[in-house]
Amino acid sequence: MPSSTSSFKRELAEQPWALIFGAAVAVFACFAGGMELQLARLGYQPTVSIGKDHWVAERIRANELGSRALVIIGASRIQLGLDLGVLRANTGLEPVQLAIDASLPYPVLAGLAQDPAFKGTVIVDYYPQTTEYEGGPGADFHKSFEAEAAKTYAFPTGSTVEKYLTRLLHENLRVYSDGANPWLSLRYRIMEARPQNQYLITMADRSRKADYRKVKMPEFYHNRVARTLGIQIDAGGGNIESLLRQKINEQMPLANSGVWQRKVSEMRKQVEAIRARGGRVLFIGMPSSGMVREIEERRYPKAQYWDYFEQNIGAPALHSNYTPILQDFVCPDGSHLDMRNRAAFTENLVRILKANRFL
Repeated sequence: MPSSTSSFKRELAEQPWALIFGAAVAVFACFAGGMELQLARLGYQPTVSIGKDHWVAERIRANELGSRALVIIGASRIQLGLDLGVLRANTGLEPVQLAIDASLPYPVLAGLAQDPAFKGTVIVDYYPQTTEYEGGPGADFHKSFEAEAAKTYAFPTGSTVEKYLTRLLHENLRVYSDGANPWLSLRYRIMEARPQNQYLITMADRSRKADYRKVKMPEFYHNRVARTLGIQIDAGGGNIESLLRQKINEQMPLANSGVWQRKVSEMRKQVEAIRARGGRVLFIGMPSSGMVREIEERRYPKAQYWDYFEQNIGAPALHSNYTPILQDFVCPDGSHLDMRNRAAFTENLVRILKANRFL
């Protein structure tokens, strides 16, 4: 008589495990597919993480491209304002988007200048109002790149494969859009049938698109003006225009300081280091509009700031606000271009750069 143990093993082995596994996969696929379809119906789109790992991968690619690299550094204005497809088609170079939201270009420019492996072209998103400030994740991102670049892999590791697969999922599934996860998407988007309010989408190349038709105006614009002024307001309250206008009228030119001039001098040395390896650097001031532009020009008058920078940086420098075919592009929030203007702005920018033999 067979023992109970041997009987249990035989029953376990006789189960149709392939069918059970296939059924489980099918149920999961249907559930995941259903979530994706519902999120699509609600208007959600997949978005890409703008975290450190993705940035490091692009920074490594910039070195691998050699002289073909067209590296873009800076902050959100240039990340939203340039169309990389247009750049690729009109320059013959391969764009690499290294701009970082809410950061400054200086640590990244310094890292490029110190890296003997980098031999490409750099477009720097530059404004006089940022020169005296340090901050943002740029320095931390570049330290991570240096640590990763020092490693050598004969074959992909478990960690690198996991990162790649995770990134692939997050870039292509709506349940992960805007940093969410399947549970959060189910609980707060699907179960509550909450339509999307994604006005900002990050794409696989790290560039971003902003659809300002999806935000509430003029409150969104007024909040941006208040942030530029460094004040807090109730954008839904009354007399907002009058309050902001009063604060703008109080703005006075800021004095040139030794810190600002030293920073310009440091950047010039970085430009020279990149040029010595056969690379190129050019500085672009992206457009601003309305009250935001007025605040910037009151605080940092062109003759006192931009003109000084242009004369002393030792590299081509072009500001959209002072360039005829660029200065009429309107930023809906005062600071960033709408997605519908990215391609036209980029085409005009490349046309000017080529006409002046900057590219």
